[in-house]
Amino acid sequence: MEMSPIGLSINLKDIDEATITQDIIISISAPLINLIFSLIFLGLFNICMFNIFYQLYMINLAIFIINIIPAFPLDGGRVLRDIIYVKKNYKTSVKITSIISIILGIVLILIYISLLLLKLNNLSILIIGIFIIVSAIIERKRLVYLIMADVVKKKWRFLKNKYLENYSISIYYKSYLIEGAKLIDKKRYAIFYVLNEDMCPIGMVSEGELFQALKNKGNITFIQLLNDKVL
Repeated sequence: MEMSPIGLSINLKDIDEATITQDIIISISAPLINLIFSLIFLGLFNICMFNIFYQLYMINLAIFIINIIPAFPLDGGRVLRDIIYVKKNYKTSVKITSIISIILGIVLILIYISLLLLKLNNLSILIIGIFIIVSAIIERKRLVYLIMADVVKKKWRFLKNKYLENYSISIYYKSYLIEGAKLIDKKRYAIFYVLNEDMCPIGMVSEGELFQALKNKGNITFIQLLNDKVL
């Protein structure tokens, strides 16, 4: 469980093993519960007219509205990332979501400034805006490291399930390994077909070999890795 400017969040141990559909369901569950509770408390307020029910209604409604904002690290941001992930690779989905998050964070800051000019000081809008921008920048910077960590998880899933879905990528032989690492999918195992200028395959590099080379040799090119394999 973690504390943030927008409340508490719970990290589920196996959430990274969830499919895109499962992750979307998990992400929308919390805001949906807040919406349901807000309607329940609104109904209780209309029946009993107790102020505590109205306050609980407003709190749950506010949490629902904030959490559905399509920006990191909110649940709406996870849903947006997953929707983009259906059509694009994981790196692109995080990149696009991060850009949208930063834009929305800036919009919230501008809203705060506009309200301030009207002598309405709502500091929570400023805090949420800054928090979204910082979270989006951090999420984008740690993308490569998250993908590297997924190598271990893929190995665990492979040993557990006895199979692992893979996919192939054709890459230029003078490209650096870190460029290939950015193309690796979060859940599937990558096989790189290394091509020369004539787009002819000159070798094959697995995802595991790529990260092992990054660890032992640094950010070399694919052709250097292939030459080292021959030696």
